[in-house]
Amino acid sequence: MSTVMGYLTVILLVSGIIAIIWGVASKTQRKKKILVGIGCVVTCFIALSLTGYLSMAEDTAAGNFDSREQMLLAKRAGFDSKAEFEAFVAEHPNWEAEAKAEQERQAAKAKAEADHKAATDAAAELSACRADLKCWLKRHSEDYYLACSKAIEQRAQYDIKWATSDTNERYSKALILEQERGTIQVFGDAVKLQNGFGAWQNHAYMCTFDPVSKTVLDVTVAPGRL
Repeated sequence: MSTVMGYLTVILLVSGIIAIIWGVASKTQRKKKILVGIGCVVTCFIALSLTGYLSMAEDTAAGNFDSREQMLLAKRAGFDSKAEFEAFVAEHPNWEAEAKAEQERQAAKAKAEADHKAATDAAAELSACRADLKCWLKRHSEDYYLACSKAIEQRAQYDIKWATSDTNERYSKALILEQERGTIQVFGDAVKLQNGFGAWQNHAYMCTFDPVSKTVLDVTVAPGRL
């Protein structure tokens, strides 16, 4: 412990004791509690600091180390004595670089394992969702809604009018057409197309959507209802 730290520790310890004595002697109950409390905290802090320092000093002396820094290096390398540590350093002069490289290898390995687990979990979650129609439709609802609606609108020769903007109402029926890619096929009849005479007619439609490429594979629009 440096001389400055030694003086500071003594000053703090004495201050804590004085605060306790002053608090006990104080006639004001509130002041007494505050001073005693501060004194106890300061004293406990100093006691813990001294305990830690003395423990470190004992370890340094027990291993015959020249300094605290040397002891910490030795413990990092796995040794409790100066002689063993110095013998190890003589045989492995680059042990710190080697230890750092090994630490980096272990960190990279742990990251690779974590990434693999995350990828495996994500694949399992994706597979489970693809097997569940409700989950799969919810996962891709925005994509097939926009793509299929646009494809259906492009089939109109004149004007087109949707009866609803709600996804479930616009595409009231759906199925997973191909399990491996999760190809979605949706059906509905919530649209009217205008003919050449200006008359409006209800139409039914079917749209096949690939969620992997996010593209429409097929679309049909015909007069009538489902």
